[in-house]
Amino acid sequence: MPHQCHSYDIDVAKAESLANDSGSVRMGSNMSDYSQPGPRPDPMFGNPDFTAATTRVLIVRLSPFRDVDRSTSHLFLFDAVRRAEPRAYIDFAFFPLFTGIQSSHPAKDFDLVLVSNSFVLEMLNLPYMLRHSGWPVLASERAGKFPPVILGGSNASAAQSLAPFVDGIFVGEAEEALAEIIRTRRVPSAPVKLKRPRADLLPLRYPILNSPEAGTARLQITYGCPFACSFCFEGFDRKPYRELPAADLIAHARRLKQQTGCEEIDFFSFNFNTHTDIARLIIELNRLFDRVSFKSQRVDLLAQTPWLLPLEVAADKRSFTLGIEGISERLRDFLNKSLATADIRAVLQSLLRERIREIKLFYILTGHETDADLAEFREFVRWLKEKRRAANPNLRIVFSAGLLVRMPGTPLENDRLFLDEADFKPILGPVKSACETNNFEFRLAASWTDYAATQVLALGGTINPDADICYDTALPPSAWEQIKTWQQPHVTRLKPLRPSKPVARKLRPPEDLPAFRELMARKARLKPFFVRLRVPPEWSGATTESLNARMFARLLQQRPELTDNLLSVREAAFTPRGWQVTGETVFALKAWKNFGDTIGTNEFRQATVELRQPGIGARVQEWLRAERLAFSARRDSNGYRLELSADARKKRIVFDAYVETDFARLTIGSKCRLDLGQIHVTALVL
Repeated sequence: MPHQCHSYDIDVAKAESLANDSGSVRMGSNMSDYSQPGPRPDPMFGNPDFTAATTRVLIVRLSPFRDVDRSTSHLFLFDAVRRAEPRAYIDFAFFPLFTGIQSSHPAKDFDLVLVSNSFVLEMLNLPYMLRHSGWPVLASERAGKFPPVILGGSNASAAQSLAPFVDGIFVGEAEEALAEIIRTRRVPSAPVKLKRPRADLLPLRYPILNSPEAGTARLQITYGCPFACSFCFEGFDRKPYRELPAADLIAHARRLKQQTGCEEIDFFSFNFNTHTDIARLIIELNRLFDRVSFKSQRVDLLAQTPWLLPLEVAADKRSFTLGIEGISERLRDFLNKSLATADIRAVLQSLLRERIREIKLFYILTGHETDADLAEFREFVRWLKEKRRAANPNLRIVFSAGLLVRMPGTPLENDRLFLDEADFKPILGPVKSACETNNFEFRLAASWTDYAATQVLALGGTINPDADICYDTALPPSAWEQIKTWQQPHVTRLKPLRPSKPVARKLRPPEDLPAFRELMARKARLKPFFVRLRVPPEWSGATTESLNARMFARLLQQRPELTDNLLSVREAAFTPRGWQVTGETVFALKAWKNFGDTIGTNEFRQATVELRQPGIGARVQEWLRAERLAFSARRDSNGYRLELSADARKKRIVFDAYVETDFARLTIGSKCRLDLGQIHVTALVL
């Protein structure tokens, strides 16, 4: 798939496509990939009038919304700003637009711009966005004329390449520092670390955006990592390891459910199974939420904790992602990954006995692989093939390999760099062949250009202010010719590492695993019941997932006593047909115990809908004819009443219709499949 990068003039509210620029690939002005992330104006933002706000803060993501809709950093910043300054006007901007999605104001109209940098290649997008917004790219040329730009995020410690383009880089945990940043509009002089994690500082007060992820909330359960893998930027950047108490997390999760209407909670942690009370969290949160998900975990802990895998499977986990890293025991030692081959094999054999969907195995290729390492890997792959054939031949197993990026602050920072693609060909080819020959899927995590550019930028590559390169999904191969000239001198001076010893983690076992299995079985048997609810007009434009989350949150805020009982709220009449809806409609509610008025069917019988669109009257009549629904038109007031024949009404598509030039009111039935787009329901007959 070719690289797609859009250039936009962001000084005006409506973005206009620019001509082709060097270093970027020109595309049209189609903004479908960068769709509006929610209704506008959205009352969930809680914003005052733009001009009346005490301060105006723009939170910028350096990737398109479609790529960061699972991320929480912009939501964390929103919550922190709102907590520090209740009367602030807060807005979001997503690449490629340097414009608020709510206000339509360009970034220069705000008092402060907070930029979240999540990964290395995103850094290219900041100077690109500045340039195409009419800003001087260098911070020194903007002083006093533009709002300060402060950068933070999970990649902040590796963002030294962006120093010339921003007014400050915040490194550390900002939970207790945002108030000072907003007040002074500058970065504190020293890194800030959160000494004692507090659940009340986790993000809570933020709007529900239009995303397939709107019904899922992320719950951070730990900070840092207790292990010391030499390649792991996050593990060294976020020391020390700290856990949030389980009781505090459960209380926060309950508030999060009420505030955001989430039916799923997803653990956010480098390795979720390092938390001492992981069993309690999984069990108690499954009582509170329809789904509890968790992904990254330590293989050795999974091997050494006999009850953990059965608990995860009981919690309906069907896809397992395992970070193996080195392709041999020697390379895992090099990476300081305390993971024995025996533990890997034990976990895989246990997984092969379970009713799961897939296993994903992640590896890092270092450039130091030898023939002996490759031979050990081939032997392991053949072993896994035989074990799968004997135990679970239809289980999907995917091998995914990435190339090692030496990150600043890690023990491998001064390891030899491999920036010649030829260095990896004798390694990558045999690894790929070993997997595919034995009928396993193989994936390369990133293209050569993306890997090499990441390596140069991570170690402080000097970005040319005149370069016009951006990152959107992938970099074009031609970009590497520019980026490789930005390298800083690199000295190979790898310090000898003390071999990592396994870190003992004493996890508290579940009190009653059979009772939890019965709880999950009971949840699977729950049947929804149906109620009539009204979708307010100000939610117009909300997608299905966002609409469901908004209604769920509204119900829990009006009736908080339902928080522990109600598991999900989903519109059941119109959004399954692909329509956006306001007005009266049917929602399916799933709860441990039914409550309220019930409706005994999942399918409505009739609904009256109103549409206001240019030319909709003629369009409705054309559609009726195309559907072979005979009707006669009678003049009525300013329009026509379309009286359908008895045979047409029997089809349960449309029962009655009234049209004007730009208005239509239809009483539709359960067989209606008209692509109505956004509809307003005035009456619902069930």
